[in-house]
Amino acid sequence: AIALDMSASMLTRDVEPDRLHASVLELEELLTKLNGGRVGLVPFAGIAYQQSPMTSDFGAIRSYLRDLTPADLPVPGTAIGRALVIALDLLGAGRSDEGEAATGGEDDVAEILHPYAGSKYKVIVLVTDGEDHGSEPLAVARRAKDLGIRIYTVGVGDPHAGDLVPELDGETGEPTGGRLTDEATGDPVVSRLHEDLLKQVAELTGGRYFHYTGQPVATALFEELDRLEKQEVEATLE
Repeated sequence: AIALDMSASMLTRDVEPDRLHASVLELEELLTKLNGGRVGLVPFAGIAYQQSPMTSDFGAIRSYLRDLTPADLPVPGTAIGRALVIALDLLGAGRSDEGEAATGGEDDVAEILHPYAGSKYKVIVLVTDGEDHGSEPLAVARRAKDLGIRIYTVGVGDPHAGDLVPELDGETGEPTGGRLTDEATGDPVVSRLHEDLLKQVAELTGGRYFHYTGQPVATALFEELDRLEKQEVEATLE
């Protein structure tokens, strides 16, 4: 399950052409390398939703990746915990009450996640700049660990200097050419990659953290997933 951050900060240009479009290119390269299997897509910002169920139609996933814009997620902010809950649901590891995403809190996660059947090696690939607004992703990561699901995190951007966040058109989700400003101070908003959270999420679940700053990570990520797939095949043959 791929969870892709679609928040406004992902249009920051500390990687070229910006964090979001660079992430889409890396994910498309990953899909090209995958040998079969199924993939689902969870876009998120202040909300998260299932864009695609688990499917072997990678062409459909590529189409969704290319067409999505921040305007498709009208709630601002970044809720990594909610995205992980939906991704677990997508993998068959849980069920969201009446289809709604949970807050990501530990009690909520415990209530909506249930035992599941299927492939032994299930994975979430989380692509984000690591900003989170109170959705408790570590609580969801602990539950993922209990379910045997690894989370591989890809942190996109510069953790030190960062860059200015562009202002977006409310209808199209496209940059207006201006810069997002803090409502209280009027200062331009600078976004920096938050690596610590993403490292913790990956480590908790037995996954791995990747840092993307322009150098490709798709091959290294594929090698991790391919290793798990080979373990699956070997276990089936035993």
